[in-house]
Amino acid sequence: MAFAGPKENTPYLATVVAGVDIHRHQVLLGGLRRRLVLLCLLAMAAVGVQLVYALHVSPRYDYMGFHYYGLGLVRGLAVVFWLAVPVLFLMPGGISRPSHLGLWVLFLGAYFPGCLIPALSWKAGSGVPTATAMVLAVGLLSLVLTLRMKLPPLQIPQFRLPRWKFTAIALIVGLLPAMLLFKATGSFELDFGGHYDRRMAAREITRMWPQLAYASEWLGSFFVPFLAGLAVRQRSVSLAAAAGFGVVVLFAFDGTKSSVFLLVAAAAVAWSVHHPSWLQPQRLMQMFLAFVAVALIEPLWFDKIYLIDYVLRRIVIIPGLVAGFYVDFFSQNPLLFMSDVSGFQFLAAHPYGIHHSFLIGERYLGDPELNANCGLWPTAYAELHLPGVILFSVVAGLGLRFFDQLWLRRGDTMQFVAAAVTALIWVEIPLHSSLTSAGVAFWFVLPMIVLKRTCSPGPEHSAGYRRV
Repeated sequence: MAFAGPKENTPYLATVVAGVDIHRHQVLLGGLRRRLVLLCLLAMAAVGVQLVYALHVSPRYDYMGFHYYGLGLVRGLAVVFWLAVPVLFLMPGGISRPSHLGLWVLFLGAYFPGCLIPALSWKAGSGVPTATAMVLAVGLLSLVLTLRMKLPPLQIPQFRLPRWKFTAIALIVGLLPAMLLFKATGSFELDFGGHYDRRMAAREITRMWPQLAYASEWLGSFFVPFLAGLAVRQRSVSLAAAAGFGVVVLFAFDGTKSSVFLLVAAAAVAWSVHHPSWLQPQRLMQMFLAFVAVALIEPLWFDKIYLIDYVLRRIVIIPGLVAGFYVDFFSQNPLLFMSDVSGFQFLAAHPYGIHHSFLIGERYLGDPELNANCGLWPTAYAELHLPGVILFSVVAGLGLRFFDQLWLRRGDTMQFVAAAVTALIWVEIPLHSSLTSAGVAFWFVLPMIVLKRTCSPGPEHSAGYRRV
């Protein structure tokens, strides 16, 4: 006979089981509610971006390929599908480690505009918007699965440095490329209207001295945001001044403004890590929506579109537009087969006489001098079609997991800055090019060597972060 236990304990056990079930249901409902809120915020952001594109971007830049044909019912439903499925089923509901932050940055910076902008800029009947969304969906799914894989812990070397030595090294190494660029220009001419001429002049200078091109990219993509994040973490005025000096030198050299955005992003992430309630997907979506709303209001108040021209068009609209161009072109023309990747040229000869980014600029934007570069997934599609998208996504996911390993072992909150800035770079620059020309390799090497904590490694179990 089976033993059933004392009858007087049955109501108590039933109450416990019922309480566990109720708690589980509350957790599930809470998670679903958060995802529905995220989806509503994303839908409002999509409407705002569509208004920005239709009212301000397309009328001014239609001659360059920024066409607007509107969203029909079928395309509108397709966009809702491609955006809703990842938010409801794939994306993490919170940000508890650096890779989660990098994933959300890629979602908002690459996946979201890649699904929306081609649907607005291609005529009805074209299959480019659907093909682009499918390519990006394969890339996002591969990246999510890579981040969910169980991997053995890495044995990462440690080199401890006192804070004053570390600050001195960061200042010297960060200011070195700035001084090289200053020596090349010889002056600081902060003319906000002549940045195109300055860019052409900088291109001629870098043709004579190629090392200056690397100095410019490394300064803007690594040293400026690195010093900015570090300045916030250490509350260092000298590091903040060095980061600002780097931005000024870059603008004086070639008129680049992306370093300003990376500086602000790095400082904001470094601050948010110490305020975990701000480092959540809902907060990211709210800030993105607020920025879109301010960009819509700006022309009414000031009769200017600085936010649209210099920020929203650059970081949202252009990546989405060019993603459609890449998918359309390389669906009908020969692939690159890694012929533009250093060390892999033996696999195949380059099928075109010029770099593919200038080829896309000439073909779709009408300017052979325009560098229509694109980020992680469209360039991977240009290399090897969908197998390339999967391969590059796995490599990118392993890179983000590396930041997780550094954070879990040491509790170093700069790894959140590293993941966010690296993902922002991958929105605009291919994976293989970013490692060298954009200085992403520094985000993997330098923090591993010098960012040492005196406290015991590991995150705080309560908030998910170690405060430094």
